[in-house]
Amino acid sequence: MLLTEVLNATYGALFIGLLCAAVLFGVTNLQIFVYFKTYSEDWIVYKVAAAGLWCLDALHLCLAAHAVYFYLVIHFGVFDLDVVWSFKLQMALNIITILAVQSLYVFRLWKLNGSFRRKFLLSFVTVSVVLGYGVGIAAFYFLYTIHTFFQAEKMGWLIYMTFGTSTVVDATIAGAFCWILWTHRTGNPKSNSIIYSIILYVIGSGALTSMCSITCLATFGAMPGTFSSWGINFLLNKLYVNSFLAVLNARQSLKDRRLDDDPICVAAYEHGNAALQLDKEFGRATNSSVKQEMNKLSSPTHHTRSIEIMIQQEAFTRVG
Repeated sequence: MLLTEVLNATYGALFIGLLCAAVLFGVTNLQIFVYFKTYSEDWIVYKVAAAGLWCLDALHLCLAAHAVYFYLVIHFGVFDLDVVWSFKLQMALNIITILAVQSLYVFRLWKLNGSFRRKFLLSFVTVSVVLGYGVGIAAFYFLYTIHTFFQAEKMGWLIYMTFGTSTVVDATIAGAFCWILWTHRTGNPKSNSIIYSIILYVIGSGALTSMCSITCLATFGAMPGTFSSWGINFLLNKLYVNSFLAVLNARQSLKDRRLDDDPICVAAYEHGNAALQLDKEFGRATNSSVKQEMNKLSSPTHHTRSIEIMIQQEAFTRVG
C-alpha cells in the first residue's frame, strides 16, 4: 500500500472526522442559543439536561482535537503508537452522551402515561436502555485495558456489540414513540396531520443516529487497520446531542402550527395560559387546571377530542 493511501485511511480519516464534528458542534451552539432564548421559562430539568449535553459535546470536541493533534502533529508518521488518553476519554464521553440522551427519551415516554399496554411497551423500552447501560459499563472496562489499536481490532466483538446495542435501542425508542402517537389518532384531519408530522420527525431523528452507528460498524468490518470508523465515530456524539436539542426547539413551531390550524385550539390555548398564569400567581401551577379550562371551552365531541389531542401533544413536546 502506498504511503498516500495509508495516510488517507489513517490520519486523513481522523482529520475529516474532526472537521465534520466541529461543524456539528457549531450547529449544537446554534441550537442551544435558540433553546435558551425561546424557552427561558422551560422546565428546570430540561435546562439542566440541555446545558449538560452541551458541556459533554464541547469536552468531546476538545478531546478529539487533542487526539488528532497528538497523531497528526506531535507523532506524524509513526503508525504503531499507543492509544492516547484523550482518545479513550472521548470514546467514554460518547457512551455517556448516548446513554444520557436515550434515558431522556425514555423519561419523556413515561411522562405520556397511558393504558396498561403502553406501560408494558414502555417497560420493554426501559429494559433495553438498562441493558445498554450494562454494555456501556463493559465497554468502559475494556476500553481502559486496550493500549494499542491492534488490540482494539482484536476486541472487535465489543465494538460490534456497543454500536449494535445503541442502534437497537434507538429503533426501540423510535418505535415506541410512533406507536403511542399513532394510537392518539382521531377523526380530525388537522390533529392527525400534526401527529403524522411528529411521527416522521421521530423516525428521521432515530434513523440518523442509527445510520451513523451502522456506518461505524460497516467501516470497522470492511476497512480493518484504518481509522475510518474512528473518524466517523467523532460524529456520533454530536448527532445525539443535536437530535435531542432539535426535539426541544421544535415545540414552538408545532404549537404555532396547531394554533393556526384549529381556531378552537387557539381559544383553548389562550384560556389555558390564563388559568395557568393565575395558578402560578397563587403558587399552585398545575397542568390539571389548564386541562379543565380547555374542556370547558368546547362541548361538541369533535372539538373536545381535538383539544385532548392538543394536550397529548403538549405532553409529548413539553414534559413537566
